Amino acid sequence: MDKIALLDELVEKIGQLNFGDVEGKGALASTADLYARKFFGDNSQYIKRISKVNFSPIIYPCDTNTQRNCWEGGKTSLKNIVLTMKKELALDSDMNSAIIPASAKKETRDIFIVHGHDEAMKLDVARTIEKLGYNSVILHEQPDKGRNVLVKLIEESDNCGFAIVLLSPDDYGYPVNADDSNRKTRARQNVVLELGYFMGKLRPDRVVVLYKDASDFEIPSDFVGTLYKKYDESGSWKLEVARELKAAGFSVDANKLIE
Repeated sequence: MDKIALLDELVEKIGQLNFGDVEGKGALASTADLYARKFFGDNSQYIKRISKVNFSPIIYPCDTNTQRNCWEGGKTSLKNIVLTMKKELALDSDMNSAIIPASAKKETRDIFIVHGHDEAMKLDVARTIEKLGYNSVILHEQPDKGRNVLVKLIEESDNCGFAIVLLSPDDYGYPVNADDSNRKTRARQNVVLELGYFMGKLRPDRVVVLYKDASDFEIPSDFVGTLYKKYDESGSWKLEVARELKAAGFSVDANKLIE
């Protein structure tokens, strides 16, 4: 029996608990405590909440009607705690099923290329990917279908198992309290945004960043685990990309690069 089913069964038993059945109440509270520890750990907030559920009046003596109301209140409190546990488990399950690791996806031939204004760099990388036997997916080459840019990015990248992000010196940037002498070239901000998107969507080991070498080029520093490779004139970056693709589980024959 799975966790959700166990909690459903417990909720049903709490609902059936008769007034004054102290032994049954203790057994149900113990079961709830056990599930809280097993499902959420010994430091779970649910353990403390279960221990505070009260089935009896605070002040005695009192009439039977007051005792019955307190009993029903205790049942409701315990039931609500168990239902909240169930909701948390269901939410975790939904989130885990929604995030499909790239390695679990069916084999894909599509590799997404994020680029700036450097057309030659973009075409060079696209040709390299195609030489290796894969499809290069470039956002602006895909039909809009009435979608905005964000929706288009999400949908067109959905079947991609790898991304190559091209950082070229397209913009200038420097702190507002500095002068022009501090300005540096940098990639366009939408390219940096898409870099972060693919880091989250595919994992860092399935994203390679190629940056164009320039003396004043500023490389984004906030992406831990990012694989930065220099886009050099000699073309050694091609073997670097092939190596990373192979490490990510793609079938790669580097000999195709020299054909």
